Amino acid sequence: MSLRPAHRTPGTTPGGRRHRAPEAHVPLATAAYALATSDDVAAHVDVCGRGARAAAGGTEWRFDHFDPETGSVRAGGPDGPTVLPEPGGTLEWMLRHGELLLREDAAAEAFGDGACGAVLGLPVRSGGALLGVLRVALPQIPLAGPADPGVAEARAFADLCGLGLERDARARELARTRARLEEASDRAGAGEALFGELIGVVAHEIRTPLTSIKAYTETLIDAPSDEFERRREFLHVIDEECDRLARLVGDALDLSKLEAGLRLLRVRSVSPAAILEDVATTLEPDATRNGVALVLDSADAPVEVEGDADLLKQLLFNLVGNAIKFSPSGTTVTLSACVAPDGAWRVSVTDQGGGIPEDQLERIFERFHRVELRDGRRVHGTGLGLAIARHVTDLHGGRLWVENASTGGSIFAALLPLRQLAPMSVRALAESLVERPEVIDLLDAAVGMISDVMDAEIVSALLVDPDAGDLHVAAARGLDEVTRERRMHFRGGVAGAVLAAGEPVRVDDIETDPRFRTRNHPQYSTKSLLCAPLAVGGVTVGVVNVTDRRSRVGFTEADLELLTGLVSRLSAALSRVHAYPESAAVVAEAKAAVQSAARVEGELSLGPVALAHHARAVAKRLGADVATITAVARLAGGDASPWADDGDGSTVRALLLARGERVDGSGRPSGLRGEAIPLGARILAVIDEFARLTRGRPYRAALGVDDALEALRAAAGVRFDAAAVDALAAVLADEVGDADALEEAA
Repeated sequence: MSLRPAHRTPGTTPGGRRHRAPEAHVPLATAAYALATSDDVAAHVDVCGRGARAAAGGTEWRFDHFDPETGSVRAGGPDGPTVLPEPGGTLEWMLRHGELLLREDAAAEAFGDGACGAVLGLPVRSGGALLGVLRVALPQIPLAGPADPGVAEARAFADLCGLGLERDARARELARTRARLEEASDRAGAGEALFGELIGVVAHEIRTPLTSIKAYTETLIDAPSDEFERRREFLHVIDEECDRLARLVGDALDLSKLEAGLRLLRVRSVSPAAILEDVATTLEPDATRNGVALVLDSADAPVEVEGDADLLKQLLFNLVGNAIKFSPSGTTVTLSACVAPDGAWRVSVTDQGGGIPEDQLERIFERFHRVELRDGRRVHGTGLGLAIARHVTDLHGGRLWVENASTGGSIFAALLPLRQLAPMSVRALAESLVERPEVIDLLDAAVGMISDVMDAEIVSALLVDPDAGDLHVAAARGLDEVTRERRMHFRGGVAGAVLAAGEPVRVDDIETDPRFRTRNHPQYSTKSLLCAPLAVGGVTVGVVNVTDRRSRVGFTEADLELLTGLVSRLSAALSRVHAYPESAAVVAEAKAAVQSAARVEGELSLGPVALAHHARAVAKRLGADVATITAVARLAGGDASPWADDGDGSTVRALLLARGERVDGSGRPSGLRGEAIPLGARILAVIDEFARLTRGRPYRAALGVDDALEALRAAAGVRFDAAAVDALAAVLADEVGDADALEEAA
């Protein structure tokens, strides 16, 4: 697929579009002013693009935005149309290498009209990350090449463009973070309020039964031993008050578990008719004592539904028990179930009481809210039962409401799904993946690599089935055929919890973990497991499960972090595949990227802590002073705080400014050469490139340690300090030797 030619007329909107050059020069100050005064990222890209074109003496320009997470390329900016770089073209080269490019005979590929003889490719970076490529069509390559003053000025415009893009990305992330924090704050505030309210209500409610129990117990102690009938009456009161206490404590615990997310669905096929009959049988004695008749109507109920049987019973216990309490003697409470439209079923509880005041219909499901009857009376209760019913319904993906019947009384109704299925939006996204055999092949390869890296016998990738709406095993290692054919409910179990929250989970013991408490499957030798969400374009479409470590030792938080990183790479690869649905080459590249990333993760960990450790060790080996060693370690680990080194930040600032210099003098911003570059900056340049090489990119597979060191040695004396490269190689060799010695000792 070739890039489309520019499709906008001169002077129109920027980025990824063709622009004819105006004669007027765009000063850097204009771009800086635009960055400082406007949040319009498109306008900023336009100013920078026109400035780079004018500075380099070009005729046209275009910008392509690059998402380092997914590997997708969009013309013009983050919200532009997706484009696929042409193999061997300037854009692909730039994305693969991230370096400045001056190339002859490339204008036709880049701009489509063949009017220019050369292309200047400018990497748009910020914070070390490649965010896009700015290309300028030139009449010819400048005689001075990359050292041309116009090229240097064009690079400055590209740098300003990177700052604008990073600011836009940070602003978007900040908005998302602020929304999450506000939601968490609201939940925390509600939790604190609930806790205080719970303590107050429980303390108040407990006082009455405890007073009764104590009074009647003291009476029993003083009563003559021959007054049996009187003793039996008192014991009956004590028994009722104990039941009341048990209900209060049970309701409070149930509600707290539901609201804290500690009670997850245990989905299976259940019979609504059987649940209704069980509830009616259990509550019949209460109804009889209150003079209320219970009537069942399950003739139109579905034969089977998917749900948590215990929670569905609790839902109906609370609704029917509430109806019995509010029903006058001699009336009827009807419990019914039927099939509803759109794949749902309805269960309702109808009483013949006095109804609910209209101003309380919306508040009836609030915690601790108890209805005051029209005659001013209040029925005894905790005010938690209906709140629990609402949570149970929400957990099943249903809806609960109440209305007053036209003939008097109230109708509590719940509309619940017949099956626990994935939303149609998620199913549509999953369909774009599972219908492509090469994607399943990618998943299979990824599962194999994860199994090797995690040293686990059983690894499986579960995806949403676009047709059935449940979860199925798309790829696996170590599962027997029977287990591979199992279907899992969308909302149930560990996978359902991870899908719902979008967060990875570590389980030490599946049978005792309070979130799940389920029997360990016979195929699994251990009860410890890991589960991480598999997302495409930010939408969770599946999970990756890891269990049965070959050592039979339980998984740790470090293992969960490793799995999360690997699955994140897989998610990025799938996102890129989804962005280019017709490209088999993208799938092949994604497969290679995932395999290489997994292979490298098996060799070493390159998180911030490890990078800081490597940088510190290299600096010590090269005889750096204390301030440089500290600053290098902090910067390699991602901490650019000026107070992290010598107090005034001078060392950190010096290294930050010289981080992009090259030993041959072709670097930026000052063109320093050799030992004129601060030692710490030379070390950071090597550490940065080593991390990039071993982490890989969507357009370049991750390299192993030996290959990465070889690539660094090939650029020694040009880009990198040879002594710093040799020092890093020695540090890594020492670490391997120490690890081998420990293994032999073990």
